[in-house]
Amino acid sequence: MDYNKYDDTSSSLREKAHEEDFERMKQKEDNNNDNSSTNNSLSSMSGLRKMILHDMTFINDVTTANCNDGNGGNNDGNGNENDGNDFFFFNSPLEWKTNVPLQVPMVYCDFTASHRPLKSIERYISETCLPFYGNTHTNTSVTGGQSSAFVSEARQIIAEVCNAKITGKASEDVVLFAGNGTTGAVRLLIDCLGLQHYNKNDNNNKKEQKALIVLGPFEHHSNLLPWRELGGDKFVIETAKLTKDGSTVDMIDLERILIQHRKKYPDCPFIIGTFSAASNVTGAIVDDIAITKLLHKYDALSFWDYATGASYLNMNMNPNPSSLLSSDDNSNNDDNNIKAADIAKDAIFFSGHKLLGGGGGTPGVLIVKKRLVSSLNPPGQACGGGTVFYVTKDRHRFLSDRIERYEGGTPNVVGIWRLGLVWRLKLNLKVAAGKILLKSKNDDKNQKDSSTSLSSLLLEYDLKRAKTIQQRLTEVPNLVLLDGKFSADAAKLPIYSFLIRCGKRFLHYNYVCAILNDVFGIQSRGGCQCAGPYSQYLLGMNSNNSDINNNNSNASNQNDSTGGCGSNEAVEDWLVHTKDELMRPGATRLSLPSMGTSIETEDYVVEAIRWVATHGWKLLHVYRCNHRSGEWRHKSRPGSPLGTRDRLWLSHYRMMDGRNKSAIEVVHENGNQGGLSLADAIDNANKMLLLVMKDHSSISQTLKMVEEEESSSSLRWYVYPKDVAKYIRDGLDVPGTDDPSNVLGALQPLALRTGEVESVVMEASNAATVIDVDSSTVLDRKEVGTLSTKLHFRDGEYHSGEASLEEIIEGRDDGELSDRCQIYDQTIDEWRYIDSFLKEDTSGSIEVNSIDNDDPIPTSEEKPTSMEVEPDEDFQVFKNDRKKPKRDVLTWGKGHVQPLHSLAKKEDSNENGIDPTIIRHRKKSRHIKPPAKLMRICTQAMIQWDMLEDGDKLLLGLSGGKDSMSLLHVLLEFQKKLPVRFEIEVCTIDPMTPSFDPSPLIPYVESLGLKHHYIRSDIVERAGSAGKDGKQASSLCAFCARMKRGNLYACARKNNCNKLVLAQHLDDLAESFMMSVMHNGFLRTMKANYKINSGDLSVIRPFAYARESMMTEFATSANLPIINENCPACFEEPKERARMKKLLSKEETLYPSFYDNIKRAMMPLMHDDSTAIMRSYTEEALAKSRKGVKKKPSDFKRAIGSHPSVKNSASDVQETSSLTDELTENFSGTTALEDASEEALIRELARRRATKFKLAGSMARDARGNQDNDPTGQVCTLNGGNDSIPCSELME
Repeated sequence: MDYNKYDDTSSSLREKAHEEDFERMKQKEDNNNDNSSTNNSLSSMSGLRKMILHDMTFINDVTTANCNDGNGGNNDGNGNENDGNDFFFFNSPLEWKTNVPLQVPMVYCDFTASHRPLKSIERYISETCLPFYGNTHTNTSVTGGQSSAFVSEARQIIAEVCNAKITGKASEDVVLFAGNGTTGAVRLLIDCLGLQHYNKNDNNNKKEQKALIVLGPFEHHSNLLPWRELGGDKFVIETAKLTKDGSTVDMIDLERILIQHRKKYPDCPFIIGTFSAASNVTGAIVDDIAITKLLHKYDALSFWDYATGASYLNMNMNPNPSSLLSSDDNSNNDDNNIKAADIAKDAIFFSGHKLLGGGGGTPGVLIVKKRLVSSLNPPGQACGGGTVFYVTKDRHRFLSDRIERYEGGTPNVVGIWRLGLVWRLKLNLKVAAGKILLKSKNDDKNQKDSSTSLSSLLLEYDLKRAKTIQQRLTEVPNLVLLDGKFSADAAKLPIYSFLIRCGKRFLHYNYVCAILNDVFGIQSRGGCQCAGPYSQYLLGMNSNNSDINNNNSNASNQNDSTGGCGSNEAVEDWLVHTKDELMRPGATRLSLPSMGTSIETEDYVVEAIRWVATHGWKLLHVYRCNHRSGEWRHKSRPGSPLGTRDRLWLSHYRMMDGRNKSAIEVVHENGNQGGLSLADAIDNANKMLLLVMKDHSSISQTLKMVEEEESSSSLRWYVYPKDVAKYIRDGLDVPGTDDPSNVLGALQPLALRTGEVESVVMEASNAATVIDVDSSTVLDRKEVGTLSTKLHFRDGEYHSGEASLEEIIEGRDDGELSDRCQIYDQTIDEWRYIDSFLKEDTSGSIEVNSIDNDDPIPTSEEKPTSMEVEPDEDFQVFKNDRKKPKRDVLTWGKGHVQPLHSLAKKEDSNENGIDPTIIRHRKKSRHIKPPAKLMRICTQAMIQWDMLEDGDKLLLGLSGGKDSMSLLHVLLEFQKKLPVRFEIEVCTIDPMTPSFDPSPLIPYVESLGLKHHYIRSDIVERAGSAGKDGKQASSLCAFCARMKRGNLYACARKNNCNKLVLAQHLDDLAESFMMSVMHNGFLRTMKANYKINSGDLSVIRPFAYARESMMTEFATSANLPIINENCPACFEEPKERARMKKLLSKEETLYPSFYDNIKRAMMPLMHDDSTAIMRSYTEEALAKSRKGVKKKPSDFKRAIGSHPSVKNSASDVQETSSLTDELTENFSGTTALEDASEEALIRELARRRATKFKLAGSMARDARGNQDNDPTGQVCTLNGGNDSIPCSELME
């Protein structure tokens, strides 16, 4: 297809005007620059592209000059151009040695997602436009008038470029600005058409009046989901097929859809066809003129999404028919009769931020025919300020002007200005590049060609470049281009999506993005690119029933050749029920437009891709993956992707004091001096590869990683670090990569298929899938559901057996069986979780005697698909379906109204959301009964750790969170039912920060009849001077925790409370345990019951065995008045504890009994003396190997025994006496040594060892309250002043 033949002759007028601008610009530069380098930049495409690239990098001229080699230009001293100064270098997580990072250039290649801003445009806005900024809703002031003038000019420039007729008597189009890119533009278009009203009032429509919406096959989610959500039951929503090679729309099938709908619905009110002009996944270009002509032939509207194509293609709202005849010598008779209305588009829309210079904030744009914009309906989502003509107390009128009517509120004024400048720049660049290319073209032909349109030459240049780069990439080994099956003649933009083979699987696309960034500085993107259906088709993931749902009679035959491997539903279920984002299908994508890159950049990127395809797998062992986020990061940055030094902060902004530093200066301060070239980056990559391959420690650690569970092996399409670490250890290359047919996992790319791929529909239409269920199966299921039937069950690895359903339910309720218990279902020959085996109604009762039609009958989602992919029951936790419910054609456009009565009740609530009516109600009925399971687990912990005794006076630390609020009611329930008599008081610490106000707890606690101690302490302000030398504390979080605990201790002593009750749960204990092991190298966690240093106060944790989810469910179901805490210390995300929580959650999905096992493992560590005993063993072992002195155990014992804190050791003779003498002395007056039991001896020995080896933070105080010195030299001296505790006590 020739994309130049559709250039409108009217564009020559615009070109002429911009030619004059170009000549003036060039003449001015000739006069101002004696140096020919700048003049050369406008005389060749290479120079023009470099000028744009330099403008895009925001490198200051001064900085660039400092980085030059002193030769007065960008060269390497030998006359060769050096493009290193077109980039600034940043620090990679890869290091040559400790604190000496690899430096890589920032090479931006994510233009399809968002283009970069330009320094020249931002400078013009800052210096020329912003001084006159004002609200555009008035023209009576100079700021309002000038701002409005800028907006009007931007609207006119955009209309001029897109050949939209918005002025004069011939005006038939309107240009509207929408808020959020293409998504906002499509929603605005739907409002203009009034389709939401058609949907609401469509209940009385007859079947023959059903409208049709045809979606293109390339659609971005922005041009897909808004149309679907209009309602699948009110509209027929079809998706056009692709041609056999998948490169463009199948015109024959499109016409078939239009004809069949007209026959089925002869009174159809309207038909809409909405298509992407170019794919954002492959860059494939669609013939917009041919499709528009076909749509108009059947009286259908033609809407076009130019989000991807706007940067490259020539958008023409009203093409001239004569251009088709004059440019196409082979035009047929139909083309001779073509009219302007036949090929005029009804609407086009695009995202401003995807254009050169548009990054940094530009709105979406909608250009639509005036006749389609309703002047009667209310403006929908745009309804608001600036859209009304007159408003009274009980009525209002909207404006008739279509622009003002549908652009409500204060617009993105600066973004619109920027967008106008962006289109002005695009016109200038078209002319500049066109003149350069035309001159080169004429020089080659030795004759002048005056018929060529300048605006088409830049597009022609980009199309040729795209094919050249495509050819180079097809030669890269192991690289799988998603458009590898495209015809060689298919036109495409320079957008490339690919996977990299690694054995029988692929390198994960996010890992490839990480390597491109960390080794080469290339900015790319991984995923489905927000075009899920098209990406899944190219990845060979179509569902088996896709053609069936489209009533295709040959569907069964096509399934074998469409690439539909049937893994789509299995992967979707896996993602929903396991939260394992690594399984999400996708590919790596980058783009290389001419304006934004240079020739050197193209070569660098291609070579980088070749390097990653060849060597990328060899670095996998120094990277770690996060299953919850799907990200891959270097092992040195698991929780901070930007590192600790290189992150920039908005908080470092200083107003007008000269201390604000540019990004370049910050990079230089972090050790990067610049001056490198792209060639240096390639050399550094090879050197770093050799260094990483010698990192045997990382290889050894990777080999110890836990394998993924068996059930996911059929879906897993990516390799793990452990997979390749084995090959590196054995000195082997990755086997199996050369066999294109041997691919494992859910992804089976079409590019690896042999033979042709049939045309395919990628999305299901309105027809529903019918599943036949054999009646005998239902009868068998009923028999299984009886209470007396013996069923096989298993709970974890070691607990299995046979019991009745009633016994299994009782076992789960009693805590003997976990929620991960599985029951064998004979009817489907599968193990099912107990929650999915039983049907639970909303009241919590379980129906097991009968099965109705609403039972979870195994559907196609639970059965094996055509490929050996069987969704394992391990991840079918059905409650996740309620969080992310499927929305198919039967639910599109449907929803529900939120319970508005709850909102009404909150009208008189305070800002923390506590309803006073609830408090008044609880004064009459205070009792809230916690769940039986939670009470049972707390009882078990209290009994095992002797937490409660008769006469105890408890002080509960109440923050207002779900945990402490739940514990409050658990203690009240214990107080009501247990025979042990104890008192309860409550203490709340108010840090006096605006983000956290627990004061509403005061009336709530009083309504429960409890004594409430409310302590106000300005912790954040005190932290500002609590650090070393009166500076700010290094960790606000640690300081706050110590201060709160110290206040709680003081309150307990003051009110004669002997026990402090804290609400940490099993999840907290497990996270603390793992953090201590991973970061401190010590076995330690929070204690269940222990005495503090002074011995006058005990700390207990009744929730030590309870899971966090139990408190969440209780607080939600009981409607407890939770106080949301926004801690000021939680500034940088992700926090370490949050990261640990995600890590343990992932492990729990792999090992259902994980928390049960870790609880059992931590039980010895929950004991009061465990920390000291563990440290004693560590210190004794380390002391033997310390340099200088060879110590015996007796020497170490003598040194520790001389410490004044050790009792019963008054002399050296007693220190060297035998253990028998010491124990005899200790038991004198109470129990003789010979009469002591073995248990008593062990306990006494442990007590003595603990007394000797406690750290200073846990050691006894003298009469003056001072702590003793620590002989081990491991004292944490940070105290914090009054009302604080030593930091070492926080882990107790």
